[in-house]
Amino acid sequence: MNVLISGAGIAGPTLAYFLAMTGAQITVLEKSSSLLAQGQNVDVKGTAITVLEKMGILDRVRELHTTEKGTQVVNSKGRPFARFPANEGAFSATAEFEILRGDLAAVVYEATKDHPNIDYHFGTTVVKVLSTNEDEVEV
Repeated sequence: MNVLISGAGIAGPTLAYFLAMTGAQITVLEKSSSLLAQGQNVDVKGTAITVLEKMGILDRVRELHTTEKGTQVVNSKGRPFARFPANEGAFSATAEFEILRGDLAAVVYEATKDHPNIDYHFGTTVVKVLSTNEDEVEV
């Protein structure tokens, strides 16, 4: 099976990894000429931890943890009036650990870039789907 993935952020390379493990040939396109470092911090918890463990990169992600201790809301005098410690219960405002989005994208990319079934093309994007049938798609 040949698979085309559009986007080399976090989800694209993660999907490429798992599909490549089945023997599929993966092409990942990324519009940017390189990995993008910007973006919101990512809380890592629940299923994300399981995925990172299966990919063998959880320890590396933990190394890049921002060491956030939680969140608090302060009044106009700078005094806290609402505290949300990291990982306190299922409805916590923050996770056990977080990583910068760009760091997570880089770790996932590094784990997949040399896989023989995965081919990355930066500075490339899907312009048009030209034709489809049951067996193939021309892009």
